[in-house]
Amino acid sequence: MKEICKNVLNKNEVGAILVTNKYDITYVSKFTGYESYVLLTNKNNYIIVDKRYLEQAKKQSVDFTAVLYEKSQKDLMRIIHKILKENGILKLGIDIHDTKYSLYKDISENLKEIEIVELEEPFNEFRSIKTPDEISKIQKASEIADKSYYRMLQMISEGMSEKDIEIELEYTIKREGGDGYAFTPIIGAGSKSSMPYSWADKNVFLKKGDILLLNFGVKYESYTAALARMVAIGNIKEEYKEIYKNTYDVYTIILESIKPNMKYEELYEIFTKSIKKSKYKDYYLESIGHSRGLQTIEGNLIRPNVKKTILPNEIYSMGVSIVVPGVGGARLEDAVLIKETSVEILTNSVKNLLNI
Repeated sequence: MKEICKNVLNKNEVGAILVTNKYDITYVSKFTGYESYVLLTNKNNYIIVDKRYLEQAKKQSVDFTAVLYEKSQKDLMRIIHKILKENGILKLGIDIHDTKYSLYKDISENLKEIEIVELEEPFNEFRSIKTPDEISKIQKASEIADKSYYRMLQMISEGMSEKDIEIELEYTIKREGGDGYAFTPIIGAGSKSSMPYSWADKNVFLKKGDILLLNFGVKYESYTAALARMVAIGNIKEEYKEIYKNTYDVYTIILESIKPNMKYEELYEIFTKSIKKSKYKDYYLESIGHSRGLQTIEGNLIRPNVKKTILPNEIYSMGVSIVVPGVGGARLEDAVLIKETSVEILTNSVKNLLNI
């Protein structure tokens, strides 16, 4: 990690970078608390925290000097100025995507002797390529997602509310060794399955004939994996079966087509061709995947006109969705590891439409 930090400093031609993005802070320092700042310099690295997190920072960020601040921007400014002066810093990089305007303004107005260099997500490129340790954690998160899904199949039944399922699923994830949800799960019964970002409702109950969408993420030691599957409650109507089959067929093509060093545009063209003759071609969601890691969505979405290449040691959430408003929908999603010459699907839950 020291080498990566030096590379980021050198690439951006700055003597220091103030890191304010929580996920970047975890990435470079391993600190998992909140309300913290990291100041990387070409000589020393610092993690700035208040009293609540000082002990945690010292234990987790062993290669960083832990600095205590009084949880005020004025004191933070004092500390930043002191560190920059002690390390002879003349150029400071600031991530304009994440730094609060008030902090940026204070730094630019009060540190007149320092040249401010505006950076755009400086760790994004490095975070997309996973280390063996990061891959191992996402593999574990994927394994927990699979185990949790199979346990839920034993619990889900007619009469349960969407909220009941959400509560049981979170407990199951933690019982299987996960740290909890990576994001608020999407649980949709019947016609609500057409809402790909619909949260669990305590007043919506499963009934015979419903199709159920389960789309959830697992967090394990800060890293994430996601899974989306559909479940049939009894004998469902033919339109649900047809929606699911269209989703499944297209998704299978995508998983069979993805490969290392493939351009996003090439994979998206395959998707476009595969839905051309489908009666639901106008109901597919546009994005078919995205990079993931510490964040649920990390890096770019695989969608039209995104010029990027799928690289070895990246991990993607690949997913295909059909949404027919007022009727229902279907979604399938898995975590996919890109290797040097092949790909590995990390989540292995059965993709068939199971009837319970």
